[in-house]
Amino acid sequence: MSPFFHESVLVIRPGALGDAVLTLPVLQALRSAGARQTIVLGIPGHWRWLRAAGNDVTIADWNGPEWMGLSSLDVPLADSALRTLRSVEGALIFLRSGVREAAQALRGAGVAEILAGSPPAWPEAPGEADDGRHAADRLLDPLRERLGSAWCASFSTGGTAADLDERREPFLAVAEEEREAALRRLGIPAPPSAGFFAVHPGSGGRSKCWPAERYVELLRRAARSLPSKPLLFVGPAEEETLAPLLRDLPDGVLLARSFPLREVLALLTMARVFAGNDAGVTHLAARCCPTLQLFGHTRPSRWKALGPRVTALQAPDGLLERLEVEKVWQAILATCP
Repeated sequence: MSPFFHESVLVIRPGALGDAVLTLPVLQALRSAGARQTIVLGIPGHWRWLRAAGNDVTIADWNGPEWMGLSSLDVPLADSALRTLRSVEGALIFLRSGVREAAQALRGAGVAEILAGSPPAWPEAPGEADDGRHAADRLLDPLRERLGSAWCASFSTGGTAADLDERREPFLAVAEEEREAALRRLGIPAPPSAGFFAVHPGSGGRSKCWPAERYVELLRRAARSLPSKPLLFVGPAEEETLAPLLRDLPDGVLLARSFPLREVLALLTMARVFAGNDAGVTHLAARCCPTLQLFGHTRPSRWKALGPRVTALQAPDGLLERLEVEKVWQAILATCP
């Protein structure tokens, strides 16, 4: 079987922010294998953490009308989609259903080689056995079969804040101007000398959220006893549920409210430590700084964020309400450099 070396590749990967970040090893492997242009069909808002210039990745909207022909054989691909596909040599499909329809449409559009992977499902099926394999590792399966295990082995870990430069992390690299813009939006002139103590209490699934008031208690403790500046990230999905708590934040806590993902990433490169749920922002944080990730019923073996210093803390019996503040606080102190 010939290797999967193509200069122009389409990756079909709809999903949430965390799903997008966990696809980063696939993009890295493709680039290393010679891809010079990668088109990702996904949810554009969940990919806005990507560096805008120089990464050779274009994000297209999976839900856009021009691509409907990939999910239904009864709908032809739009002319604009067909024009895009003329330059595509190979495709990777990561769908839980509709793989056959997508593959058939791509072949009809002239895509020479198509591989399909099986993205892990969430929520996990009741009683599903844990094979110990990470979600990102599963996503590399189609490439592993063609490029070899040794080729793919180096693409599953993250960097550090110092590594987020164009050479080492072309998809994430944060420029100094982006850090300055994030600090201006935050309302401070320079990064704290001891970095940020950053937390994000949200997640796309309510069942994956540690009680928000306990995050406020972490901020309160940090304000009292750590040199780092407390920083709370709040996304659009959490605005309503966190509104009562936001009115009673401890003194000195900085609030990053619905910041663009690139600015979130920029602030995370200045964090001394981050704590959050099994959520997309936590996956971004793990690439930038020491990270504590809180798990309820989801499995760290499958969903732990990728990074050089990530601690996974699972709640007793998978119930986050049973995870006490003191245990989380001690884990944070152990995670801090």
